Amino acid sequence: MAADLAAVAVLLEVAAHPAAGNSTIKNASPEAGIFKSDKVSLMPGL
Repeated sequence: MAADLAAVAVLLEVAAHPAAGNSTIKNASPEAGIFKSDKVSLMPGL
């Protein structure tokens, strides 16, 4: 449940701010990298 909510929050943030979201994901800490991996793996399920 928490992971799903986090993924939705990330997707909403990226959707709201595409350029900033992509830049942040690419240049951020390993923590952001984990969120990126979660988002990519969950996208097909959405």
